[in-house]
Amino acid sequence: VVRTDSLKGRRGRLPSKPKSPQESPPSPTSLITALVRAHVDTTPEQANLDYSQYRELPAPIPGTESPVTEADKVQQFYNLLMTSVDVIRNFAEKIPGFSDLHRDDQELLFQSASLELFVLRLAYRTKVDSDRLIFCNGVVLARSQCERSFGDWLHGIMEFCQQLHLLDIDIRAFACLCALTLVT
Repeated sequence: VVRTDSLKGRRGRLPSKPKSPQESPPSPTSLITALVRAHVDTTPEQANLDYSQYRELPAPIPGTESPVTEADKVQQFYNLLMTSVDVIRNFAEKIPGFSDLHRDDQELLFQSASLELFVLRLAYRTKVDSDRLIFCNGVVLARSQCERSFGDWLHGIMEFCQQLHLLDIDIRAFACLCALTLVT
């Protein structure tokens, strides 16, 4: 290709073929839609919640033993946390671009954020005026069932729940917040 007078000042040859256009980044709307879809796909449906373990426990009477042992409470907490982490991993894998990261980087981001995402998603699903906690796997427990196994952490989660609901954020903003929690 030979230069013409309209390209004065340019030195060298013109490229023989035009460069291919670079991939354009996804539009913000499609990214938000994908994040909302990832959130919805990993959120238990109201119609399918699991109340099989739900028990309203009366206040303990001093000097009497609880029918539920400490080992049972720890096991329940562990099971809830592990199944919730599996759901949160599924959410992470649905975030656009997350699976493009190196596997070690994915794991580091996930391990760093999984506990925060557990609390964030639990607080978002829990109604401030309700005694029920809805976990990522769809299990519903009474707050009183969680008090001994969660300890002081439960009080912090409930305070965070109140503050989160005061913000009145919609599902789009919440899905973005979850994604940001994972990658920052």
